Amino acid sequence: MDVRCAFLNGVPQEKLLIKRPNGLKDFPHKNHFILNKSLNGLKQSPRCWHVYLKKSLNKLDLIASETDPFLFLNNSKPFWLYLHVDDQIFGGKDIDIFKKGIHKVFDMEDLGPIKFALGIRIKKSKDKVLLIQDKFIHNMQKEFNAENLCPAFTPLPRNYKKLDSQDNDPNFKTPFNFQRAICKSFRTSKVEFGDTTIF
Repeated sequence: MDVRCAFLNGVPQEKLLIKRPNGLKDFPHKNHFILNKSLNGLKQSPRCWHVYLKKSLNKLDLIASETDPFLFLNNSKPFWLYLHVDDQIFGGKDIDIFKKGIHKVFDMEDLGPIKFALGIRIKKSKDKVLLIQDKFIHNMQKEFNAENLCPAFTPLPRNYKKLDSQDNDPNFKTPFNFQRAICKSFRTSKVEFGDTTIF
């Protein structure tokens, strides 16, 4: 689900003034307005939105996790909600009851069953959920000129012999920043992919 105009729902903690646009007359302050709600572009807006959303979700019996402030749980249902700015991913029992409750608080758009989130394609079937990051991996291959490399099989065989190399050996010179490629590989959803590239 997506909250329309999410940042406009937040209430600033401090007094914020904005310059009065030209053409507006008959207001108590001649050259400025006092903001009652957040605006897009303010550095305080993300925080104001999160505080307001947290209070609203608490009223729906969803409590923020101690380990992740963007994960909200209701252990009695069970029900969970994960928040990324104004997009919500949720699951559990009584989903329709939650949707009705959240629609009363916010102007929401129901995007249907999840298919894509945070760069990850999601495919669901009766017995499994697949997280697919093929676009990210293909972009990474292009970035590091690794599109035509042969795949390496892991784990390595027991009789694998490590090759000794000299620093000036042209066969061991890499055309890309090795550390950067390794760090980027850890951003994939499949942890084992990053682990195998370290070896």
